[in-house]
Amino acid sequence: MGKDRVVLEDGTVFDLKYHFPDHLKTVVLSMSGGVESTLLCYLLVERYGAENVRVMSGQYVGRRWWEAANARRLATMIGVHDKNFHAIVQTNQFMSAEDNWNMYMETKRNYIFDGWYNGTNAKLFTPSNVTSKETVKHLYDTNHFLPFAFLEKHQTIDLYYKLGLDDLLYMSYSCTIQSEVHCGKCPCCYERVRGFATLGKKDQATYNVDWDKIVDKCYKSDEHLVNKKET
Repeated sequence: MGKDRVVLEDGTVFDLKYHFPDHLKTVVLSMSGGVESTLLCYLLVERYGAENVRVMSGQYVGRRWWEAANARRLATMIGVHDKNFHAIVQTNQFMSAEDNWNMYMETKRNYIFDGWYNGTNAKLFTPSNVTSKETVKHLYDTNHFLPFAFLEKHQTIDLYYKLGLDDLLYMSYSCTIQSEVHCGKCPCCYERVRGFATLGKKDQATYNVDWDKIVDKCYKSDEHLVNKKET
């Protein structure tokens, strides 16, 4: 990696060397193809080499079915070897006992990275779901790494810009709807838009709704909130 410490617009320092330790060998990424996991995929390939990065993506009837295909497309483009991409096939929203065991074995053999972050959706819709230092420490102690655990969406987006990965950012896909473009109406789209708007940036990904209208609804007003009292 060209940089080890990145200073974001708000002064936050993101230490790449700390979050991606040199001593790790084979690493596994849980990938959806969204903002966080796409950036993680790139950073893991840069730090550990494409041959040492394995990507897993859940695949069940509904959203994850197409999400896994999108994750494969992005991972391959970033450089992950196709043989190192594993879609966990499921017929419903719950893993089979065999798939659950296989994932457990992956966590025992390798170092697992996940894109969990301290997102605004978690605050708006599930206010009790707050990432704690104790939780992150426990996960790190069991070889689970959450580099973005204490970042907001706009900070992760800013990290793309600071690393010169604008094009990769615009290729990530956050929407809950299967489409060629973002719907601009779901909570995940709103969260993504708020991230760009906080930085004063415009997302170059395509939306089904005019950009300014989405910004007005999910950033300049609280019209989108499910329970306004929770803010």
